Amino acid sequence: MIVSLGGIAEKPVVLDGKIEIREMLRVTATFDRDIVDGAPAARFTSQLKSLSESSYGLVEQDVATEQVIVPGC
Repeated sequence: MIVSLGGIAEKPVVLDGKIEIREMLRVTATFDRDIVDGAPAARFTSQLKSLSESSYGLVEQDVATEQVIVPGC
């Protein structure tokens, strides 16, 4: 898979039934059809879109950390 990020441009979008101007990022994904077919690629792309729109991984989240004790160290 190859992911290309384009520029950010202001575009009209519909939010809650109203047209608003929002900054939109152009993203292009290319898949090798010899490795992955349409349905899995579509599911992956849908999940990638959802995670990107929610800013997953870009904002700090409270994560419980555990202390790992390695024997002999």
